[in-house]
Amino acid sequence: MNPQYEAAARRKRMLDTARALARSGQHPDHRSIFAQLEVIDGFADARDQLRIIRSQLDHLCAMAHSRRARIDLPGR
Repeated sequence: MNPQYEAAARRKRMLDTARALARSGQHPDHRSIFAQLEVIDGFADARDQLRIIRSQLDHLCAMAHSRRARIDLPGR
């Protein structure tokens, strides 16, 4: 397989994983997501792209937390 293709596929998986973690509601912001991703193979390759989307990750985290808060409140 083409090494460039493999690297691009690893970066895409890393970005998809970061977005999924943000949507999970388990992370307050991109920093905790990055801390979890650092141990995964391919993080170094995706670091620059992850930095570019950190505000998107923060927004997804905030949305997940606000959705979770509504669900957790009785009577809603």
